[in-house]
Amino acid sequence: MKVGSKIFGVAAVLVAGTTAVALYSLDRIAQLNREVVTIASYHAPLSRILSEVEIHARNRELAFYAPARGAAASPEDAGAAGKAVAAAMQRALDLARDGQQRAQSEDDRLKFAGLYPLFETVAAEYRELDAQLLAAGGRAGGADPVALALIGKEIADLNRALGEANSRLHRMTEASALAAAGHENAARRFNLGLTLLSGVAAVLLAFLLSRSLVGPLQRLVRATVDVRRGARDFELVIRSRDEIQVLAQAFRDMLLDLRAKERIREKLGKYIDPRIADRIVEHTGNAGSTGERQMMTVMFTDMQGFTSISESLLPTTLVKLLNRYLELMSAPVSANSGVIDKYIGDAVMAFWGPPFCDSQSQASRACATALTQIEALAQLRAELPEILGLRRGLPEIGARAGIATGDVIVGNIGSSVAQGYTVVGDTVNLASRLESLNKAYGTRVLVCETTWAGAQTDFEGREVDQIRVVGKDNPVRCYEILGRRGEVADGLLRMRDCFEQGLAAYRARRHADARAAFARALDALPGDACSRVFINRLDHLEREPMPADWDGVWQHTGK
Repeated sequence: MKVGSKIFGVAAVLVAGTTAVALYSLDRIAQLNREVVTIASYHAPLSRILSEVEIHARNRELAFYAPARGAAASPEDAGAAGKAVAAAMQRALDLARDGQQRAQSEDDRLKFAGLYPLFETVAAEYRELDAQLLAAGGRAGGADPVALALIGKEIADLNRALGEANSRLHRMTEASALAAAGHENAARRFNLGLTLLSGVAAVLLAFLLSRSLVGPLQRLVRATVDVRRGARDFELVIRSRDEIQVLAQAFRDMLLDLRAKERIREKLGKYIDPRIADRIVEHTGNAGSTGERQMMTVMFTDMQGFTSISESLLPTTLVKLLNRYLELMSAPVSANSGVIDKYIGDAVMAFWGPPFCDSQSQASRACATALTQIEALAQLRAELPEILGLRRGLPEIGARAGIATGDVIVGNIGSSVAQGYTVVGDTVNLASRLESLNKAYGTRVLVCETTWAGAQTDFEGREVDQIRVVGKDNPVRCYEILGRRGEVADGLLRMRDCFEQGLAAYRARRHADARAAFARALDALPGDACSRVFINRLDHLEREPMPADWDGVWQHTGK
C-alpha cells in the first residue's frame, strides 16, 4: 500500500464510521416507526372496538335492570345491537389477522394470533347474554330467579372475556411502546458511541500511519548495520506495504541467498531423510535430479493383520498404535544406513544403495533391518496394554518383509506440482509382491535370489520356492531369511535341511519322498507353516497333476 493509499484509508475509516451511524440510525428509526404504526393501526382500533362491545353490553344490561323506563327493549333494538357487536368483533378479527400477516417478527405474529380466541370468546359470550335476555322477556321484572341467575352469570362471563382481551391488548401496546423507546435509546447510544470511536480511530490511525513510515526505516538501518558486522541468522520484518517495502524486499533477497541451502536442508529434514535433503539441495537444477538407473535393494514391511486390528480400535488409539509401530520399524532402517522412502498406511518402504551405502553391503543391511524390525515387535507387544488401555483381548501383532535387489530408477519423480525423491521400477514391484507372498507361505522375511546372493554369507536361510508373480513373466527364486549366522537354533537348521530335501524331491516329482522330507521338517520345527503349505500342495497335485513339461515354477495369481 502506497503512502497516499494509507492516508486515503484514514479518511475512508472516518467516512465508514459516519455511514454506519447513518445506516444504523435509519434502521432504528424504521423499527420505531413500525412500532408506532402497529399501535396506531391495530392496537388503538382494537381497543375502540372492545369499548364499543362493552358499551353495547352495558346498554343491554341497563335496559334489562331499569324498570323506570316502563318498557322493555324491543326485539328490533336487541337485534340491531347484536348485529353491531357481531360486525365489531369481525372487524377486530380482521384487524388481528392483518396485523399477524404484516408483523415483522415471529413474536409479534404469535401475539396477534393469541387475540383470535379472545375475540371469539367475547363474541360468543355476548351472544349468550343476548339470548338469555331475550328469553327473560327483556325486563328483570318478568323473569324468574333462575333466569336472573343465568343472566348474571352471562354478564360476569362477558365482563371476564372483555377484561382478558383488554388486558392482552394493553400488554401488547405496552410492549410496542417499550420497544419503540428501546429503539430510540439504542440509536442514541450507538450514534454517540460510534462517533467517539470514530474520533479515537482517526487519532490512532494517524499515529500508526506516522509510525509505519518511521519504524520500517529504523529497522532497515539496524539490519544493515548488523549485516556489515557479519550477522546473517536473523529475520528482517517489514510490515509496511509502501515504497519502503521495495527496499526491504531487496535486503531480504540478499539474506535469503546467503542462507538458502541451510534453510532447505532444515525444512526437508523434518519430512524426508536428511541425506536425501542434502542430495536434493546439491543437485537442484542438475540433470542428476531427474533420475538415474542404479542397482539398489528395496524393502517393504507390513503389519500382519492390520485391517482386522484397525476395525476394532478407536481412531485415536489406532493412530497411537500405528505411530509407535512405525517408530519401531523406522529406527532399524536408519541404523543400517537405509533410507525410508515413504509410509503407506502401516507399510514402510525403504531402500539401500549408493550414495547412501556401498553396493556390496546393501543386501545384508536390508536383511539385518528386517530381522531387527521383527525382533522389535516384542517391545511393541509389551507396550500394547498401555497403548490400547487393555489387559485382555490384545491383538496379535506381527510383521512381514519383502526384499528385492535389482535395477531401479532413483531421483526426483513426480509432477510440476509435487515431487518426491524415490525409487521406481520392476525391483520395487517385486519387493512388494514378496512381502505379500509371506502370507501364502507362512514366512516372515522373503527375499529374491539377487538379495540372497548378496546376504548369504551373513545370514542363514532357505530357498522357499520358484514362483511367477503377477506382472512378471520370468520366474523368481525366493528365499526366507531365518536369522544371522551363528545365532540360529539347531532345530531351525535341521528343519531347513529337511525342507531343502523335500523341495528337491518335490521338483523332481518324487512326491512320496517330498512328503516324508516335509514331515521331518515339521518334526524338527512343528510350527513351520511353509512345510505345511507344501504338504497341502502335494495333496493338490495328487488330485490335479501338473503337465509333463512343468518346469517346477508355481504360478501365483494374487498380488
